[in-house]
Amino acid sequence: MLLLSCALIMLRIRHAIREDLATLMNMFEQLQLSNFKQHFHFKLTFFQGAADALSQQYHPGPSVQPESLQNDSFSSPPLADTGAFKPAKEPTQPESSPIAQAPEIPLPPPLSKSQSEELQEPADPFDLNSAPIESEQSSSETSQAEESTEENWVLDFPHSSLDDDELAALGEDPEADTEVSHEEASQQETERDTETLTSPKQDENELSLEELAALASEDPQEFTLELETEKGPIELSDPENANAQQEQLAQINETDASPSLTTEDYDLPLEQPMEFDLTNEDMDGTQEPAVYEITEPQQEESEPDMVTTTEPSEAQATAAADKVPKAIFRTYDIRGIVATDLTPDVVYLIGLAFGSEARKQQQDTVIVARDGRTSSPKLVEQLSKGLTEAGCNVIDIGLCPTPILYFATNTLESNTGIMITGSHNPKEYNGLKMVLNGQTLSGDQVLALRTRIQAGDFTSGTGKISYDDEVLPNYLKRVAGDIDLPKNLKIVVDAGNGATANIAPILFRTLGCHVAELYCEVDGNFPNHHPDPSQPENLEDLIRAVREKEADIGLAFDGDGDRLGIVAPNGEIIWPDRQMMLFAMDILSRNPGASIIYDVKCSKHLSRIIEEHEGVPIMWKTGHSLIKNKLRESGALLAGEMSGHIFFKERWYGFDDALYSAARLLEIIARDPRDAGDIFAALPNSTNTPELKIDMNEGQNYSFMDLLMNDASFEDGEKITIDGLRVEFSDGWGLVRASNTTPSVVLRFEADDEESLKRIQELFREQILKIDAHLTLPF
Repeated sequence: MLLLSCALIMLRIRHAIREDLATLMNMFEQLQLSNFKQHFHFKLTFFQGAADALSQQYHPGPSVQPESLQNDSFSSPPLADTGAFKPAKEPTQPESSPIAQAPEIPLPPPLSKSQSEELQEPADPFDLNSAPIESEQSSSETSQAEESTEENWVLDFPHSSLDDDELAALGEDPEADTEVSHEEASQQETERDTETLTSPKQDENELSLEELAALASEDPQEFTLELETEKGPIELSDPENANAQQEQLAQINETDASPSLTTEDYDLPLEQPMEFDLTNEDMDGTQEPAVYEITEPQQEESEPDMVTTTEPSEAQATAAADKVPKAIFRTYDIRGIVATDLTPDVVYLIGLAFGSEARKQQQDTVIVARDGRTSSPKLVEQLSKGLTEAGCNVIDIGLCPTPILYFATNTLESNTGIMITGSHNPKEYNGLKMVLNGQTLSGDQVLALRTRIQAGDFTSGTGKISYDDEVLPNYLKRVAGDIDLPKNLKIVVDAGNGATANIAPILFRTLGCHVAELYCEVDGNFPNHHPDPSQPENLEDLIRAVREKEADIGLAFDGDGDRLGIVAPNGEIIWPDRQMMLFAMDILSRNPGASIIYDVKCSKHLSRIIEEHEGVPIMWKTGHSLIKNKLRESGALLAGEMSGHIFFKERWYGFDDALYSAARLLEIIARDPRDAGDIFAALPNSTNTPELKIDMNEGQNYSFMDLLMNDASFEDGEKITIDGLRVEFSDGWGLVRASNTTPSVVLRFEADDEESLKRIQELFREQILKIDAHLTLPF
């Protein structure tokens, strides 16, 4: 009996212990699950809100347009729907990467695909950063990659193993949605009145970020964040400390930097020529016309008011004059460094002055265009503002080479226009080339604009801005209709990342050429070489490409497409004065007795060739605007200068156009039965130097030239003082002149042989050092 009683007591104790253990286990289970649930719910809420905040930072909705697009920093003018060419690529403006400005936050874990689709914002069609991102994927992942068209923060988390009863026991609704809506997350983010996002205020039962990080590290299913970028996905684990977080954000910054234009090496295959109708065929020969979106800022249109003049106070006039440095008003145009001299405010004042002068000459409409420099969009915006406030209407034809602006002034309703371009100058420069009532402004006409600004002598009114997308296709059709190439030529085109980059290859393929492209992407930073074909070092890549491709010719263009460089099949540089020999012989064969203009830097053989072919040679001053005006005054059919500006009046409009000049040269080569190399080899040549420079202080070059021209003595030479001092001898010549674009003195020498060249250089050395013995001469 005693044993039975003891056994019953033991059984009851065992049963009680088991019940107590079960209760403890249940309590422990509930505690652990509660912690997990609390941990899970907090992370989902916080990270989802962070993802929505970042989504707003990187990809604003359709109603929010980036400021850079609002001020037309990235937009380009609409192009005609001809299908014959593609729109020019705008330079990428230097912008700080948006990720660099993102606040520091704990990084989220990945979401499942279905949940990420609910979180994603609709893509902004005007957001340049929302373009599809391509990455290397296997064939099984291709369809999934195509569904993502922008960088998205994607959250994913391990599914809970709790059933409905267990959730109910914890006080949770099994049907409740654990996700936080976009509106709630946005509201939470807005309420945080600090520059950097921090974790939400924790309740007493919630865990700290350090505890969450520890739990996540112990969880076998680690929380991760996956960011899709152009270089592929980046996985980031929860940061355990601030240093790790900064390193991860730095990795994203590096990966997601603002896009920049890249260039291909010159080793590209020659592409076959294509024949198609510019009005209805695309480059691939299909009949589907290209569609281009107009992204120019909308301007309110209104008719210009009657001409009135404003008379600002003396203080206003003085303030305006202080903003406009005299040094930017050059002999041929206006040019200066954007950051310090040719600022947007200065360009606005120039717009007021030019518009006032235009209205004085009954010119109420001004055509404007710009090159591919990063500063050009802002400058053309301010220029248009000044013109319209002066009462002029503006026709904006967008990003294009300078010759197309000139073409517009010859074919549209107005023959007045302004080109925003830095030409061949370094990237920090920009400038204005101006045509008023059909005449290119130069000299005193340019300086008169500053005088008007100083006096505050402006007209006023309300002009309107419109956009013309027909000029470029009309230009291409006009050139293609004028040029006939009996045979296809193999050419290499070096656009130097300038404004001709997207136009030149299309034009020459349209003419029937096989084209290999070199630096044919518009990039205002000019990453490959300086956009000046008059300097031999800028033609090195083109020379190498022509030799390797065994091309018939190499064509090089400057930054705004009004200067041409030529490379022969053997890699020899054909300088513009020798190009002029071919052009002169061709034109004089149809027009005997015509006048041909060339500048003081050209070879003595050019004048002889012109005379031998019954032409009239005219030597003139250097400078595109000076040459152009002389062409107009004299009625000459051809003009050119050593810098590469070539002007055709026969079959063309008389303005300097490197694209058209190149096409005319290709026509001459294609009609000649000889190979291109033999054609160039037959031209007379001599021993000569390229353009040499002596740098001086601002204004010193002019005072130096005054002394040299008065004091220099050359007993056996004939002095020519049309522009600087050119002295001709029986066996050659030498030239010294002040540059009108930079504070320097320019020199060039030519002789029959090397010995004569050295003798002429020594004569000039002696006279130059008499004026200033401290100068270092480049010969």
